Amino acid sequence: MQFSFESFFQMIESRLGKFGRPVSTGLLALIGAAVGVFCISTIWTLGVRPTAEWIGSFAGGTQFALPEDLWTIAISAVVLGVVPTIGFYVAARVFSTTVARQLSGYGLQQAALELRYERRPPYWLESISWYRIGVYNYGPATAMGAKVRLLRIGPDNPLPEYLLPSRLGWKGGGGTQNITPRQERELDICRWGFLNEQNPTQFLVQFWIDEGPALFELKDGRRYSLLLEATALNAETTSGRYAIWREGAYLASEPLTNS
Repeated sequence: MQFSFESFFQMIESRLGKFGRPVSTGLLALIGAAVGVFCISTIWTLGVRPTAEWIGSFAGGTQFALPEDLWTIAISAVVLGVVPTIGFYVAARVFSTTVARQLSGYGLQQAALELRYERRPPYWLESISWYRIGVYNYGPATAMGAKVRLLRIGPDNPLPEYLLPSRLGWKGGGGTQNITPRQERELDICRWGFLNEQNPTQFLVQFWIDEGPALFELKDGRRYSLLLEATALNAETTSGRYAIWREGAYLASEPLTNS
């Protein structure tokens, strides 16, 4: 497999969620600073210093004393790499989505998100017992840092109260995604199946949220509604409600409303 810096940094951003972009930006800045220090040191060692000594030999032994200046330049280069890292990290932690949206008009074009679901692949996967929701960007710009949260389950939440609201994970991993125009990304909502296939009595539904897998038993005749919310740094919030219930050995679902 061919190594690619682009795929490497994309992997970092997808695995680390909201901290992925600050970390990858900081790494790039540090790499740039290291390359700069190496170039300056090489130029000094192979070019400036020998030239300065050669010129000094014709000027009565006078030499240019530049090592201190070189170290100053090197330290400055490292600082210039560290400061952006800290700055982007603080910005990711402090700036809320609302503030980012208010600032988006000064630099980011608007994206537009839509939640999609039908009882067919790639959303409803009977063979592997997966239930997914699609997030489609129909706007003119890439949706930056898109994420989806499970806000609540009704009419009575079968999960511990402290778990919701919670962010859901994307297919393939990661808490946030950058979705280009006219592109759709699938989101892992839950899996279903019996606790014991040999004794199929307990039918379980397992959600994939920030806190880890969370499951509950779905009994025949019970029907729950899921309220989802999709957001991005440069897109308006959209939400959707989806009903889930048990049909024999399968989880059934249908969209209720989107807004």
